[in-house]
Amino acid sequence: MSNETFIIFYTLRAVYVKNNKHQVLNIERLGQNGLCLQIRALGDDCVDNLSQLTAFFGWMVVINLLFLTAFTLALVLFRRVFIAMHAYWFHLLESDVLLIYAKFLTYYKLLLVVLFVTPYLALKLVTI
Repeated sequence: MSNETFIIFYTLRAVYVKNNKHQVLNIERLGQNGLCLQIRALGDDCVDNLSQLTAFFGWMVVINLLFLTAFTLALVLFRRVFIAMHAYWFHLLESDVLLIYAKFLTYYKLLLVVLFVTPYLALKLVTI
């Protein structure tokens, strides 16, 4: 009895696990309608094991947290400059610009958690 698992990441790449050996697969769409899928194995040099994939997601979390922190600090420190600049460029009210900033930060944090932090934590749990 073999132990086989597919872990799909963003429906573009998959990690095929069979008897504790990992192989990265590339999923490509065939045809114009995109309903047919071709799965082909990539070379071993792409991702050797789960620890490299975990490190990759970990660095994505760090980089995106740095972007989020930099934008938040810039917004706090240069609030009036950003508001005036964006209100002038896009012909918006200042109150609307603040609402847009709040929505942007909210969506960015949500995507950060869903796309980067959650897969990283899942990979950390798998490798424990």
